[in-house]
Amino acid sequence: MINDLINFLKSEKPKSFIIATSKELFSPKCKILNLENLLILQKLIKDKQKLIFLFGSPKEGLYEIFLKLNYNLDDLADVILNVFPNQGVITIRTDEAIFGTLSIFNLIF
Repeated sequence: MINDLINFLKSEKPKSFIIATSKELFSPKCKILNLENLLILQKLIKDKQKLIFLFGSPKEGLYEIFLKLNYNLDDLADVILNVFPNQGVITIRTDEAIFGTLSIFNLIF
């Protein structure tokens, strides 16, 4: 169990590639996942020992969660992705986001 998310992510950062998922596109770091970005990510990730995905909760996105932790998500994540931008809804269920995201990334590894 992780008691301190921020310190855990800071300790993992040197050996890990951290991908945050978000519905928000207001961050300059936030990208829509498409084939071009997926291929770029494949090259960036290949030298890392671990890949860490961050997902929001059903009630709060990662930006809101990190704001409550008094930390900027942009400072910890290597990339912030809107994985499912054209769903026609504001958010998707967390379990759908996890399975869908892992299925996509499974293709490149």
